Amino acid sequence: MRIGERYIRNRSFSQLGRLQSAHRVRYSLVFSPECTATYEVAVVSAREATRESRTVTGLCRQKARWILEYLYENAVPAEHWRDVLDDLLVQI
Repeated sequence: MRIGERYIRNRSFSQLGRLQSAHRVRYSLVFSPECTATYEVAVVSAREATRESRTVTGLCRQKARWILEYLYENAVPAEHWRDVLDDLLVQI
């Protein structure tokens, strides 16, 4: 796969007592000239680092970017992003 375009959005979350530890979530998209979109969500905190990705085919660049912005703007948690992505793909 040739890399056509890469987009990255970072969101930082503060420590909120026992409710939430400080961490950063990176939402990224690699869009190839062949209309293949690879999404990745990575979480980095003082205690752990995780990363998951999923590749989707047949999206135009505009819709692929829209999905990335939706994940970022809505601060979709790493444990739910795949379900949200599936829901968005059905809608578009």
